[in-house]
Amino acid sequence: MFNELRGLGLDANGLYTILILVIKVIILVVPVKLAAMWMAAKRTGFLWCALALLISAILYQVGEMLVPTYGTIVAFLLASAGFTLILGTSYAGGIGVSLLYLLFSLLISYAARVWLAA
Repeated sequence: MFNELRGLGLDANGLYTILILVIKVIILVVPVKLAAMWMAAKRTGFLWCALALLISAILYQVGEMLVPTYGTIVAFLLASAGFTLILGTSYAGGIGVSLLYLLFSLLISYAARVWLAA
């Protein structure tokens, strides 16, 4: 297997980089997937959740740029709309996905910090 990867031009550093990238994507998407399942979204697949996270992040940045005074509130509402559109839930469900994503992300980062400190 490693000989085939070397044929593609990947060495140990390239494999390590790909592994870290995959782990980061999993850590980012799993909270969205859990939140979508809790909010009974129609589409809870891994790729749907990754797409919803990407669209919501883009909409969040647009909201921050367009409304400088109340940008965080507008950006949060736009990100919730992104979750709503992609995951197929109501707007209240999209807000719920946003809030649960925040909660799950904080819990995962805290657990990782505790695990790495031990």
